[in-house]
Amino acid sequence: MGTISYKCPSCGAELRWDGRSETLTCDFCGSTFSPDDLAVENQIIDSHAGAQGEVRDDGGGLFSYTCPACGAELVTDGTTAADRCPYCDNNVVHSDRVSGDFLPEFVIPFKVTKKDAENAFREHYKKKLLVPGKFRSESRISEIKGVYVPFWLFSGDACGDVEFNAENSRTWTDGKYRITETDHYRLYRSGRLEYENVPFDGSSKADDVYMEAVEPFRYGEAVPFSPAYLSGFLADKYDVYHTDGAPRVRDRVENSLVSLIRGTVSGYDSVSPYTKNVSVRQYTPRYVMMPVWMLSTEFKGKIYRFAMNGQTGKFVGEAPVDPGKFAAWLLGLTAVFSAVFTAIYYFISM
Repeated sequence: MGTISYKCPSCGAELRWDGRSETLTCDFCGSTFSPDDLAVENQIIDSHAGAQGEVRDDGGGLFSYTCPACGAELVTDGTTAADRCPYCDNNVVHSDRVSGDFLPEFVIPFKVTKKDAENAFREHYKKKLLVPGKFRSESRISEIKGVYVPFWLFSGDACGDVEFNAENSRTWTDGKYRITETDHYRLYRSGRLEYENVPFDGSSKADDVYMEAVEPFRYGEAVPFSPAYLSGFLADKYDVYHTDGAPRVRDRVENSLVSLIRGTVSGYDSVSPYTKNVSVRQYTPRYVMMPVWMLSTEFKGKIYRFAMNGQTGKFVGEAPVDPGKFAAWLLGLTAVFSAVFTAIYYFISM
């Protein structure tokens, strides 16, 4: 087992993936390279463009390795595919965790830079007036990490029959009586769909709700995997197998088919599914690395999370509420309503 650090062929400094230029960039001499430029040189891991370090199994799911840049002894868990040395800030890719059974078929490279992610965080929480000021501190924002999350992409087809209960009602008045007549219907529909690239994250570390919330990704921009894209970011190999994600994907596809079939029903006051019989077929899923900016931070004993799609910029997040600001806001709202009601009462009295 080994590690790879991508070095600039021109000056030997470290290379990192830059989303704006879509190149491996050297911050020291300004040289830029595409992953294809380094592919041949890095077929031999300890070539001029790559430096090798050894990884040792310490047991208990932990592994130690030597930083190929500074020689520091570091420890990581068994799922980490790329990380950074805390002593010299050197980017390290663990080659054994992106090869063999763990070799991704494709990767969607980062397009959103860390600066863009930080600015989005600031703008999002700037609009939330009840968020404590300390939560928006620069030190907290700087903790945002770019992570390549392992995903399974499912494709296949589904077909099914759905039975609906439907109603139409009309109401009229006859003398002193108000009469309502309701007609009941039983509707039958069937349909079929083909689906492509329904994602399921393959990392137990990633929050499934947040990973689904930052969808969709533009899969047409996926490129054949190269470890070079991981340089400068964190990455995990999958530890949740596609067989574990298949039921969740099946439910999503089934719900989508029922929703599409429901869309063909019109002309009724109310419609509700009664029974359904849906069959979902899944092809062998593809293993892909997806870019996500993440921030998980503790504030007054509670964990708050922030996630951004590293390709499209779509993001979700939660934040605490400052009790003092909330009380002031509530008091101000009460004062406004009181003033409005007083003015209305005065106007009516006059």
